[in-house]
Amino acid sequence: MNLELEGKVIAITGGASGIGRASALGAAREGAKIALIDRTDAASVAEEIADLGGEALALGCDIRDAVTVGATMAGIVERFGGVDVLVNCAGASGKDRKPVLETSDETWDAIIDTNMRGTFNVCRAALPALRERRGTIINIASELGLLGIANLTVYGASKAGVINFTRGLAVEEGEYGVRVNCVCPGPVDTPFVHHKPGAPRNAPAAATIMGRMGEAEEIADVILFLASPRASYITGSIVVADGGATAHC
Repeated sequence: MNLELEGKVIAITGGASGIGRASALGAAREGAKIALIDRTDAASVAEEIADLGGEALALGCDIRDAVTVGATMAGIVERFGGVDVLVNCAGASGKDRKPVLETSDETWDAIIDTNMRGTFNVCRAALPALRERRGTIINIASELGLLGIANLTVYGASKAGVINFTRGLAVEEGEYGVRVNCVCPGPVDTPFVHHKPGAPRNAPAAATIMGRMGEAEEIADVILFLASPRASYITGSIVVADGGATAHC
């Protein structure tokens, strides 16, 4: 299917790896121009895109810092002339999975500041450019924003916040023609997923109906569809791509 992304400018946070990288490469194959935003070096992904014959800009940015985010977005607009699509893939889960009683203030701050403040910062900075082009935003939350699981309570709360932030922003931006949607992935085989030492690659597979983890490219396909004109009547929606994990207890 032609997603009609040729020439579109797509900014992706967390673009150096995982779902962000897969989305960047997929969009580049569709002819989009890519701005990679990440705390780590995304230059290698920009090089991959160049090898595909595409155009990409890699920018170092801590999305928790509103000033840096504003400067980064201004640089994207200066380079490409605007922004058509924003994909918020950057996220944090915390180094340790602990119950609330054992969760430190530092862990709370790291998760909430990245997943909620970061998403807020980037959306706010990008909105003027997105309004000009009647663009679209895709925020990445999680199946854990829809259900509870022990020892990931803070992470789940942050992703639930992203889900409702998406709904509210979609209502606010409807009059400007900006669509805002959210994708909730289930277990996906990316560097973001921390497996226990010695655990098999598909350790979380038992939580899904399909009996396997997802691949980053499968989530990227959902993201790129929502980014495209093919999804022109979809806004304020929460799309769950979790292999059926939330369909059963």
